[in-house]
Amino acid sequence: MSDLKRAAFEVIHRNMDQIALIGDSLFSFAEVAMQEFEICRLLSEVLSSVGFDVETGISGFPTAVVGTYGAGHPVIAIHSEFDALPSGSQEPGVTERKEIAPGGPGHAEGHNCGPAVAIGGLYAVKRIMESHGLGGTIKFFGVPAEEVTLPRPPRSGPAAITRLRPRQSSRISRWWAGRAGRRLERPRRHHLSRAPRKDPVPG
Repeated sequence: MSDLKRAAFEVIHRNMDQIALIGDSLFSFAEVAMQEFEICRLLSEVLSSVGFDVETGISGFPTAVVGTYGAGHPVIAIHSEFDALPSGSQEPGVTERKEIAPGGPGHAEGHNCGPAVAIGGLYAVKRIMESHGLGGTIKFFGVPAEEVTLPRPPRSGPAAITRLRPRQSSRISRWWAGRAGRRLERPRRHHLSRAPRKDPVPG
């Protein structure tokens, strides 16, 4: 492992509780696609507090958020969705099915984890860029759902973009599953296959 990579991991380790808190907060919000206003607000505040320039409402999506740090090339971006499932309500810390609000929305595919991990990783890269005088641009793209595509591409695309989506087989998914008690099996129906709830989750 290179010295730069080791230093980045040290930044992540020092901030692991804050990273976990982001994921836990998104889990508690449990907002379905196109209604993630609390999630958008929180991620915007977090990104801004660690030195990223923030845009919201990009490409016509009110809850989409972009965080940018740096200038010039290369441009490296991480994309992550953060929407909950319409009927994925689940008690945290419980591995069997136990709804908080019967029939209510909740996170069952790790969409609360992706933004936390992405922002934590990008923050670590930012610290390395600062401490070593490295140029370039890093971006976080947070979007309502992977089924929703942007109506127009950005004017100048990044040199590389990775989509962060924890899966059942990944080590991070197993760690988050134990922490949040979410279901790991894939739901029978997908995010946009049912009308989203318009009433807030009780409690």
